[in-house]
Amino acid sequence: MGTQFCHVDAGLSVRIRGLRPFERRKLATANLEIELDTENLVVHLDGQIVQNLSVIAPGQFVLSDVGLGDSGWHKLELFDDDKLARALRYFIIDTPQVSWQADLAPVFAASCAGELCHGPTPKGSRIDLSTYESWKTRAGLIRRRLLLGEMPIGDSLPHETIKRVSRWVEGGMLP
Repeated sequence: MGTQFCHVDAGLSVRIRGLRPFERRKLATANLEIELDTENLVVHLDGQIVQNLSVIAPGQFVLSDVGLGDSGWHKLELFDDDKLARALRYFIIDTPQVSWQADLAPVFAASCAGELCHGPTPKGSRIDLSTYESWKTRAGLIRRRLLLGEMPIGDSLPHETIKRVSRWVEGGMLP
């Protein structure tokens, strides 16, 4: 019996940084770096051509602050001329928009304000958390201390309020 060989075409080598196959994302924008040995890269997002593609070197491309779509499943496709080089599916998680002014400032006023806690003129070594900027700077620490029950002193916040703080942090910390 003879030996048989089969030719397998491995296709084009493609590398995408900034988005993974079947990724679940909370943020609907991304910076993508694409490596593909072509001069004629065309990118489609859900069947529509993406316009803001920049060439940084031969075979290296960048998409800056590309909108990845609304909540749900999406497909990013890379074409070398008319030949599909790579298709990548991903999911955008629906995260309600939470803002500091509308959603968190009232929580701060009711549970954290005053000189014994966090401002606007706290006593002792306590940190002033009466502004958006102070919350944004310390967002991770605030969320961690709320989740651990270390804040506020006394009665803990309702679970839904703590989830709202987490959604604010995860959703981009809107003012």
